[in-house]
Amino acid sequence: MIYDIICLLMVILAFAGGFQRGVVKVFGFLSAIIFGVICILWSAPYLSDFLNASMTQVPKWLLPVLLFLEFSLIAMTLFMLIPHRKQSKTKVYNGFLQNTMGGLFLSAFMVFSIGILSGFFEKTNVIREETRNSSVAYQMLNPLKQKSKQIWQRLTDQNDFLEKPEQVKSAGLGG
Repeated sequence: MIYDIICLLMVILAFAGGFQRGVVKVFGFLSAIIFGVICILWSAPYLSDFLNASMTQVPKWLLPVLLFLEFSLIAMTLFMLIPHRKQSKTKVYNGFLQNTMGGLFLSAFMVFSIGILSGFFEKTNVIREETRNSSVAYQMLNPLKQKSKQIWQRLTDQNDFLEKPEQVKSAGLGG
């Protein structure tokens, strides 16, 4: 029940935020997030190899923390650079339809994010089994979680953008 309320509140807050911004600003915000995630996924093997090679004397638990901090720094930098919220040259009229579409886009993105996080919560046992069985939101988001898992497996099976430089050179593709 509490999981359902939290999910509903997050979707309502996303709709309210999207309704206030309008569809153009929401689209810029979402494209910045998606571009940031793609950049982080692309740079993950390189940063991981760099941290493992350069920090041999630190404890093993510190490497994931440093990797997370680097990813956060990259994401914040991209988030600040891409939208250019204050320096927009064009004036966008926010009508009711545009505001509603912005709210719908941002709330749909929130539902998709909650669906992906529910898979993470399931693996880490953050949500107990009885909560998963009794939650209406968890049951509704389960197909979305399964679809996102299939998409991730397809992406990582055809991971041209996730290959490490050593793999590219050994295949005779790199210089």
